[in-house]
Parts: sequence; structure tokens; C-alpha cells
Amino acid sequence: MTALRNRFTGIAFKLGAAMMFAALMSIVLVFVTILLTVEARVRRPPPEVTQVQRFFAEVAKICTDRPDLLNNCPNFVIDGRPGSDKGSRNRGGQIDIFDPRPWVVPMLIASTVFAALLALGAALLIGRRIAQPIQAVSRAAQLVAGGQLSARVATLPRSSNGDETAQLALSFNRMAQSLEHNELERRQLIADIAHELRTPLAVMISRLEALEDGVFALDKSEVTRLQVQTRFLARLVEDLRVLSLAEAGRLSLESRRVDLRVLTLEIASGFQAKAGRERKTIRVTTEAAFVNADPDRLRQVLTNLLENALKYASSEVKISLEQDSSGQARVVVADDGDGLPPADLPRVFDRFYRSDESRNRSSGGSGLGLSIVKAIVELHRGRVTARNLEPRGAEFTVVLPLAV
Repeated sequence: MTALRNRFTGIAFKLGAAMMFAALMSIVLVFVTILLTVEARVRRPPPEVTQVQRFFAEVAKICTDRPDLLNNCPNFVIDGRPGSDKGSRNRGGQIDIFDPRPWVVPMLIASTVFAALLALGAALLIGRRIAQPIQAVSRAAQLVAGGQLSARVATLPRSSNGDETAQLALSFNRMAQSLEHNELERRQLIADIAHELRTPLAVMISRLEALEDGVFALDKSEVTRLQVQTRFLARLVEDLRVLSLAEAGRLSLESRRVDLRVLTLEIASGFQAKAGRERKTIRVTTEAAFVNADPDRLRQVLTNLLENALKYASSEVKISLEQDSSGQARVVVADDGDGLPPADLPRVFDRFYRSDESRNRSSGGSGLGLSIVKAIVELHRGRVTARNLEPRGAEFTVVLPLAV
């Protein structure tokens, strides 16, 4: 019963019924037009017939007014006068084959029924062809809703099922592919987070157990080692929080007019001491540029980029700030290190990316810095890119719209 009810309430049946109704209405209009035309022609006798009928009508009137003359009246008066059973039988039982009226109605009714059945069959056939890709999308959607994200719709050539239904199938496949990709990224993110947390936690647990067993003495150096791991965990958790809020569009921004030149010089000055200890130099070239942004978030962006460049630079880091011809502020941070592996350039802003997997986490960081940079810059309606320099080095460029 359910399958039968669905068949009679589906899109194919509704489309067929609509097409049949439209065809039937047009046929009925034609039928009425033809019928009225035929009836008008039959009931409009020629002039000579009208005169003969008038003569016999006068004769019939005289015979009717004089009952004593009925036996001498012509037979057509007796047979045709009102109330005569014989006349009624003749009128009802005899058909003149030359009179088109008795044949018009049955023929038109038969043709109407035939045309209606033909329209219904054609409508159901067309509706079924249109409904097939929609039903395929519905079945695939049920599979996706059940967790089978690999479900796809087998798309047909557009000439066979219509542009709209083909586009629907293609759009569904793109949506399912995006959902599958996001699910894979989510699983990979969970695995990466577990991997990142496992190492410092294992180090802390082993050190604490050694202290408890008396293997190590509880001195200042041991407390320092534990603090290093604790700070790393705290930074990792904070980076994950910031990244998740930024990617969800829920990271709060307190935007105001910011002098990007002053902010860049301030951050570069804060890294001068660290660069001196590592025997590296930081060169800054700036010009006036104002943007509407959250200064704290921009400070986080520039700090991550400068810290990353200083870590991989051989001897020098260059920072430049300028306004381009399109009315945007461009901040470029470049180093003279070994650069990025060409194969890794497309995923340099991915979560937990490290160009050197062999480095430990104390030197390589949490792997979330560049992901946070990208998320914050995009929240400010900007963009960030990375490329390698010739003959060596890497360059990161942040582009932000200037304040109006």
C-alpha cells in the first residue's frame, strides 16, 4: 500500500496529471467548438425548406383547429402532432443517416477519450524520465544521512535527463564530496591533536614517576623541564581554541583604525634582542598604511610570521610594508633560509604542518601558527600567500584592505 500510495503521489504522477488536464481542457474546447458549429449548420435550413415547412405548418394548424377533419388530414399531421405515440416512436426510434447530429457526439467523445489516454501515457513517460534523477538523488541523500558519505549519484548526459536535473545530481555529488572531505579532515585533526598531546604528556608522566620513585631529585632544573612541557600544552590548547573560533567565524574582533606601520615597527623591535642572540639581523622597510582591524589579532599574525621566519633564516629576515596600486596594504616577511619544499607549498597553512617532520616540538612549535595566521587574515577580509625565493629563502605576504 505504501509503495502504491507513493507512486500515485510522486512527481511523475503529478506531472502526468497536470499535462493530461491541460490536454483534456484543450480537447474539450475543440469539442464544444465543433459541436456548436455542427448544430448551427444542422438547425439552419435553406430558404426553400423554410417555405415548405411554413406551408405544412399552416395545414397542420387548420387540421388541429378542426377535429372533424382529422381523418382527412395528411398522415404527417397525425404522426407529428403533440402527444402522438406513433410520432414519438418515429422521432425517437428512427435515425436519418444524412443527419450529422447523431454521429457528432459519439465520435467526439471517443476521440476525446483516446486523446486523454494518449496524453496521460505521454505525460507519465516524460514524468518518469524527469523523476529518475530526482529519485536517484533522494536515495543517495538517504545513504549520506545514514553516514555513508561515499554515496554518489550516477549522472547522465544532459541531453537525456534535462539540464536542471543533471545540475541537481552534479551539485549533490559536490556536496557529498565536500562532506566526505570535511569528515576526513575532522578525523585527521582528532588524530593529530591526540598525537601532539601524547608526547608532552608522556614526558611529564615519566618525569613525575621518576621523581616519585626517587630516580631524579626534585630540584630547580627538573621543575624547569616540567614547566617547558606545561607551557607547550597550554600554548597548544590556546592555539586550538583560537583556530577553532576563527574557522567558525566566532572569533571576536575589536576593529578600529590601526597604523600598520607603527605596529610592524613595534613587533620587529621586540624580536631584535632574540635575533641578536642568534646572530641574525632584522631589516624593516615601511611606509604609512592604515587599516581597519583588531590590533591584538594583527599583532598575533605578524608575531607568528616573524617568529617563523627568524627560526628558519640563516642570517637575515626582511620585513616590508607598502601600499599597492589596488588600494591595499601589503606586508611581506622574507627569510634567507632553505625555503619550503615545493611539494609542501599547497599545504603550508594546514593544521599541524611542519616542513621538517624530524624536528621535535620544542623547536618546531605546535604546527598551528600559520593556520592561525590564515584564519585571522581571512576574518579581516584579506589573504595570505607563501612562495619560495631565488636563489633561496621563503616569503610570506599578507594583503589587507586599507581603511577608507
